[in-house]
Amino acid sequence: MQLSLSGTCGKRNCGNPALRVNSRPMRNLLSLPAMVVILLLTNPATTFANDGPMCTPTRVEILQFFDSFDPMPAEAQPKPKESPAIEPIMQQPYDFEEQHSRITKNLQETAVWMDQFFGNDRIAESNASSELRLSWQNNFREYDTPTSKLRLRGKINLPHMQRRLHLVFEGEPDKNDISGLDKQNSTSAIRYNVMENAIKSINFDLGLRGGFSNPRLFTRLWSRKVLLKDHNKLHRLSPALTYDTRLGWETYLRYDTEYEPWEHIFLRTTTRPGWSQDKDGFTFEQNFTAYKQVSDHRFIAVDWLNSAVIYPYSDVLSRLRVRHRRALWMDKLFLEFAPGLRFAEENHYRPEWEAYVTLEIVFSPDRNN
Repeated sequence: MQLSLSGTCGKRNCGNPALRVNSRPMRNLLSLPAMVVILLLTNPATTFANDGPMCTPTRVEILQFFDSFDPMPAEAQPKPKESPAIEPIMQQPYDFEEQHSRITKNLQETAVWMDQFFGNDRIAESNASSELRLSWQNNFREYDTPTSKLRLRGKINLPHMQRRLHLVFEGEPDKNDISGLDKQNSTSAIRYNVMENAIKSINFDLGLRGGFSNPRLFTRLWSRKVLLKDHNKLHRLSPALTYDTRLGWETYLRYDTEYEPWEHIFLRTTTRPGWSQDKDGFTFEQNFTAYKQVSDHRFIAVDWLNSAVIYPYSDVLSRLRVRHRRALWMDKLFLEFAPGLRFAEENHYRPEWEAYVTLEIVFSPDRNN
């Protein structure tokens, strides 16, 4: 502690120097009586001046003396601790959306590209461009006669609607019906895109089933939501609700998990429970697929497909197959060969071989060559 004399006493006509305490800890410890004692003991000039009368500090001077202490400099004052949770919470909505987009972008693009290359049925849900696919498939199965059929699928973006309104259709053409849309299992609908971004999409379909000769109206509301659970997997949840004027209500919930564990290898698992009012029981599907890139224009897909009716009776079918697909011309003409085995409960899970060969051509004005 330092005690120094500086200035003069504040009393009129008194030349006694004033006391200043330069120790910060002492400022906090000293009480008012202690300050008076130190003032009288350490500064005799405040008691006797030229053998004159005693100069006793007044209460006002002591308070002025106490208030004259310099406050602690700002740089020496302890800084309050910052809460690490405040800023992340304030920025959480923005950071979460940005993290979603960044992590899912590559996996989403890979999944859509795989669906386009292999012509999977879900391509109509994820592809934003107009596209027409015509395929000729030949099926072979043990103990059955070979079958052959044409399949036409398409999605057309209607003009002046900012890609929100689409025409989607599917049929099996033949010599009497070149479009195939007059068959019982054909569908044609207008699809309205209510909302779509990298994370979520909502769509509404309104159309006809069963062909133009015996049509029935149906509506369908379905959505797709990307769920982020870790940094190297893409989780997609796709519920759908359909009403058919003849078959009644039907619904399903599809859950996909997609990821790339190694370079040029893409894995997908699909879980799909479903229910239909016109059928007995609940359906359940659990599928596993591994995609392997062989070259720029060749891919191999290994499928393990499982489907079952789980109530009120059991009907289980399990299939193993290897699909080899090659682009023959400019990613517009494809050849696919898929041998495999099937294990059906009705045949006591005895293995039966099966295979198909498909030739498919794709017309897409919006697709880059």
